[in-house]
Amino acid sequence: MLEIGLATALFMFQIYADFSGCMDIVAGAAEMLGIALPMNFRHPFFARSIPDFWRRWHVTLGAFFRDYVFYPLSASRGMLRLGRAVKKRLGYRASRGITAFAGLQCVWFLIGLWHGPYLKYAFTGIYFCVVIVVTMKVSPACARA
Repeated sequence: MLEIGLATALFMFQIYADFSGCMDIVAGAAEMLGIALPMNFRHPFFARSIPDFWRRWHVTLGAFFRDYVFYPLSASRGMLRLGRAVKKRLGYRASRGITAFAGLQCVWFLIGLWHGPYLKYAFTGIYFCVVIVVTMKVSPACARA
């Protein structure tokens, strides 16, 4: 049992080293061409919560999906209509929560598919979305961490 836990922890660091090292190589090559790329990892293993971990991990991918999927989806007619219908029946807080969850669910589903065109990646994205939402509901301080 100890070996499995140790292997899991070491595998997490291997994945981080692979991604971070690859991004360092890409940033260095881009810098040689005069292109400045933003930082992609902000010490994710020092995060205080699961939502904070994902904000620090693969920052540019998260920013892309936030700017080009979540915000446009949140402002779409369908989402605004859903928000009004929920607000009428359950109130303002429920309306905001459901529309935010629907937007996050779409984003995490797409992030999963971005990692590979298989359902296991899509379900992994959905899983992490649910974990993040539950964590933020259980401990509202996590939303600000």
